[in-house]
Amino acid sequence: MLIKTKVDDVYEEGLNKEVNVASIYGQLGLDDESLDFILETLEKRDLISVKYPLLPIFNTTYISIRIPEKEEEQKPQGSVVEAYEIEGDNKHFWGIVNIIRLPDNSLFYYITTPRVKVSTLSLLEEIIEIVSSQIPPESVNLTEEEKSIKIYRRQCNITENILEKLVFNQRDKKLLCGMVRAKMFGLGRLEYLLHDPFLEEVVVNKARASVIVYHRKYGWMKTNLFFESESDVLENIARIGRRVGRHVSTLSPLLDAHLPGKERINATLFPISLSGNTITVRKFSEEPLTLPVLLNNKTLDYKTASLLWQALHYEMNVLVVGGTASGKTSMLNSLLMFIPPDQRIITIEDTREIQLPVYFENWVPLVSRPPNPEGLGAVTILDLMINSLRMRPDRIIVGEVRKAEEAQVMFEAMHTGHSVYSTFHANTAYVAIKRLSEDPINISLSELEIIDFIVTQRRDRRTNRRRTYEVAIMQRSEEDFSIDRIVSYRSRTDSFEFKKLPIEYINKVNFFTGMTEEEIYLDLNIRESILKWMVKQKLFRIDDVGKVVKLYYHDKERLLKGVENNLPLQKIVNW
Repeated sequence: MLIKTKVDDVYEEGLNKEVNVASIYGQLGLDDESLDFILETLEKRDLISVKYPLLPIFNTTYISIRIPEKEEEQKPQGSVVEAYEIEGDNKHFWGIVNIIRLPDNSLFYYITTPRVKVSTLSLLEEIIEIVSSQIPPESVNLTEEEKSIKIYRRQCNITENILEKLVFNQRDKKLLCGMVRAKMFGLGRLEYLLHDPFLEEVVVNKARASVIVYHRKYGWMKTNLFFESESDVLENIARIGRRVGRHVSTLSPLLDAHLPGKERINATLFPISLSGNTITVRKFSEEPLTLPVLLNNKTLDYKTASLLWQALHYEMNVLVVGGTASGKTSMLNSLLMFIPPDQRIITIEDTREIQLPVYFENWVPLVSRPPNPEGLGAVTILDLMINSLRMRPDRIIVGEVRKAEEAQVMFEAMHTGHSVYSTFHANTAYVAIKRLSEDPINISLSELEIIDFIVTQRRDRRTNRRRTYEVAIMQRSEEDFSIDRIVSYRSRTDSFEFKKLPIEYINKVNFFTGMTEEEIYLDLNIRESILKWMVKQKLFRIDDVGKVVKLYYHDKERLLKGVENNLPLQKIVNW
């Protein structure tokens, strides 16, 4: 989509002829001030040559210098599998995505974004200079979300004020504002990919090579986007570093950062990455995945979900394990929404990923901090875990445990009566226990018994399908252990096998609640009916889940009556 502005009209008016400036005042719908600004901008960037008269009785003239325009990208040959629009950030970003099946049967991600002519491009460069003089990007720390919003709003106000008389419609003004923002604070054209809700990963492996994306539906695909030089990639990495207050150089060639927009960015510089500078962007959904969404996607079944809900309600310790991108954090986050919302919850993460409903008013999110360039000011996960024990938490959630010290503090918290939840890299429950009990972590088997459930997530790379592979408990003998699977996933039938609850779990729930085994199963059935009703009513959003959970713990009878009569949530809440 080509965006034309009145700057293009002025530039094109001077092609192949000398133009008398006085003759076009008003002719192009421009006042004196706007036309003077355009001429100064074009002359500054050597797009026009202006002749100023020696005597005031003569008029100023200009002639445009012909600059070849970049040719429009050609869509690759193939059949379009799917096409959709993307739009984001108050309509400042817009594009059309075509998923194309190429002749070799591979899939290609082709995105069309707004483009401008060379004359309008010079205008945007001038606007960037003006905005930079009032909001210097190097001096602005954009790691705080609220501060970022203020900076973006100010940038947009300045940009739109300049463009007010130079564009033909409001939509173009917004899109040009987005282009300025992408260049100043974002990742250029890559910024448009971040507004595609179907993308999970955006990868730059080197300059002059296709940017690669991971699509939720189609997996890995090449795109029509690329950086023209390594210096362009480096410039974007440096801009990211400034946004998060980190210096990236050959002495510090690695960057791992979390941006206010919820993206996690990793970057490496040449020669650490031999092929060239790299950028890896992990995108997170603006609306986090909830348990009804996972149920609707068949990530797990209703019986498993009701069991995990019951376990969280009665303060069992749960460890979610799996490989990279298997959905560990999404599963943990979806389960945490079913904790009683009045309890004090402390979440501890390296990068902010866990998101709870607004009804969790006693929730304190803590995030670690890397050291500054002088090596000072670091706050580690371990520091936060130790400090959280002094904050009187009912629940402690650790985003991910990696080191021996972190694991030791986590199990110490469990043994001192806190309910703890975390994620851990392991392909199965058995491997998780082995890794935790052996070097370098070395947690004894007797301590590991305090984990009530190990939930294993797995992603099938062939089908791009995420499933809960198992829900298990550890059974310990004198010097060894075994894994007892309560829930097992059967890939052949894409179904779940649910065994009878282990006696250890029955006894523990009985100890906490006094419920008999029969009552425990009845309670599971009630929770299952609520979850089925939530999916049927399409209560997928985080705040809708929060309302249901709050109602369950504060007025269970009202909720159950509404579920029984299959009423919409709004009617139950306003009863």
